[in-house]
Amino acid sequence: MHAVRASLLVLVVVLAMPSLAQAQSGGEQRIVLAPLSSLSGESSRELASVEKVVEAGLAAVPGVTLISARDANQAARKAKKPELRSCEGEVPCLSALGTLVGAEYAVYAEVGGLGGAQVIYLKIVDARSSKELRSTTLELADGQDQASDSLAAATRLISPHRYVGFLEFKTSVPGATVFLDGHKIATTPSAPISIYVGSHALRVTHPERSDYVRWVDIDFQKTTSIEADLQLLPELKKNLSIEGVLANPQDNTTVKYRPTPWYYRWYTIGGGTAALLVGSAVLFSSFGDEVNADLTKHL
Repeated sequence: MHAVRASLLVLVVVLAMPSLAQAQSGGEQRIVLAPLSSLSGESSRELASVEKVVEAGLAAVPGVTLISARDANQAARKAKKPELRSCEGEVPCLSALGTLVGAEYAVYAEVGGLGGAQVIYLKIVDARSSKELRSTTLELADGQDQASDSLAAATRLISPHRYVGFLEFKTSVPGATVFLDGHKIATTPSAPISIYVGSHALRVTHPERSDYVRWVDIDFQKTTSIEADLQLLPELKKNLSIEGVLANPQDNTTVKYRPTPWYYRWYTIGGGTAALLVGSAVLFSSFGDEVNADLTKHL
């Protein structure tokens, strides 16, 4: 009986604990931001400013319910656990803080200076398993879009599968195959495709066209537009010019034809040549008698 109750209790606990995969697929995630720490002696005001930017980025990730560093600090003080107010990146401490405030994950942020910018080291810990999952960095500098940079860093940290941009193809050649990093991803025409942020090797190929090859940079939540100018293969263009006259040889996207002029056709040229030969023979034969009469003299 006790064994059955224990099994049921374990089953209930397991079902009540959503996995990270389930959370990333659209489930709600409760995340706590631990109080920030500093490497380069930032003032409390500077830390508070950075804290707001980091919290805004974390809260903007879809499916996240954020517990602020201030609320976490107050919870640790109320629970009389001062050690949880300054975890200094230690995984057991962050795990305990997450458990205290009812969060599945805890995020730690450490601020350092680099020139005129502030570099924030971020890592996320699973409060249930006491394991570090991922880490990333966020650079904040004057003149940059700090909100966008913070959201990008938070997305890399919490939901890396959402850290994507979009690739859009513009070409008037249908049936071209698009390869990215050696993998087929589309056939033209195609709607914009979701691609992980970073540099990628792009190749667009078509049996009758020269390949279009280049590197493309994909930015977070932005659409990169590519105009693939697929040139007609020189051999095919040469063959087409023999069979018929191109209406517009410069138009490499759509090949147009017009019939070969009648005066270029074989029967016109052949018939004209034959008529010229016959006429020449008749003309010379008619001149023959007159020439002989001029050369003849009677003595």
